[in-house]
Amino acid sequence: MDAGGGRGAAAGIDGATGFLVSLVAAIIPVTILVPLILMLDRLEPEPGWVLFFAFAWGAGVAVVASFLLNSWGLTYLTKPVFGEGVADFLSTSLVAPVVEESAKGMVLLILLWRRRNEIDTFTDGVVYAGMVATGFAFTENILYFLSAFFDNTLVATFAIRGLIAPFGHPVYTAMIGLGVAYAAMRTGRFRFLAPIGGWVTAVLLHGMWNGSTYFGWTGLGVAYLVLFVFLLGILGIAAHDRRGQVAAIDRYLPPYISTGLVTPADITMLSSMTGRRRAREWAARNAGPGAARR
Repeated sequence: MDAGGGRGAAAGIDGATGFLVSLVAAIIPVTILVPLILMLDRLEPEPGWVLFFAFAWGAGVAVVASFLLNSWGLTYLTKPVFGEGVADFLSTSLVAPVVEESAKGMVLLILLWRRRNEIDTFTDGVVYAGMVATGFAFTENILYFLSAFFDNTLVATFAIRGLIAPFGHPVYTAMIGLGVAYAAMRTGRFRFLAPIGGWVTAVLLHGMWNGSTYFGWTGLGVAYLVLFVFLLGILGIAAHDRRGQVAAIDRYLPPYISTGLVTPADITMLSSMTGRRRAREWAARNAGPGAARR
């Protein structure tokens, strides 16, 4: 084998190794985020195939569309107009958030159009948004980690994208999910302004985070704090929705006691989070851990 062939083979091996390492590193945040997202709506889980569709859209269609549009915008718009340095900043903090949130949000509009009946709480919108955003971040992370692998910065890149702020994309796109959920649950003439407002908020949060990288650790810290506040707000909305679903059981099921479909004990067990927890504990003690999950 000649020297050129040897170098080519070595580069191929390094490339394959880098891809495998990057793939594993990108899977780690997914295994954490997806269960947490699904846990938000565990009282009324969404159809699995619709959740997978949202994830696949984010990991495939949204990433490809964003890559093509971001590259085109940088080459033919921002660089010719603003020059190299300013163009990079604008592309990162303005163009990329607009393009990426539009690409991710498109699938939420499709679900609003075709599967509106599945979106009956704000939490549903957050869950679908979280899935498409996690899919997007998964593929994006592979690309970032692969580049970092060859730059010898993989550990630092993984720490930021995989451990410190893995919820960035889900928080951004959750704003669109909230707007889509509002539009799905309302009938007013102006309800479709809500997804637009959600998209604007998502773009602003995304741009804030991307732009903060130009201001060092202080910028990242401030941006992280803002995202954390929004995350707490999302969790508060999910908790409110869950309390409303549980309270509906106590409000609407008692008339069916006379039919024998439910008993007073069933309603007591299901109509509060404390009652549901005690019911699971009782089932686990008497019929094993599997019964508590049913």
